[in-house]
Amino acid sequence: MAELEQLGFDNLTGVDTSPEMIRRALSLHPTLRFTTPAEFSPSPASFDAALLFAVRHLHLRRVQDERRGDLPPPLPRSASRSSLDRRPSQG
Repeated sequence: MAELEQLGFDNLTGVDTSPEMIRRALSLHPTLRFTTPAEFSPSPASFDAALLFAVRHLHLRRVQDERRGDLPPPLPRSASRSSLDRRPSQG
């Protein structure tokens, strides 16, 4: 959002389900607006676009699993990234 603000967009609102993430966002970007979905109730004509950024917290989960001793074994070195890629081949 900070990059959008630098480009001249001035009516920006960040929405997150986590109050902790909202506090963090406000501490990093105090000039921007952030809210939870429950507090966000714009009229349909009040915005031109909605952007969705989904971040999976796999790293954090892995760290938590490591601390509990619940970590699954790593993939064998023979498992290349391409063997995990499920996209159809081009050609």
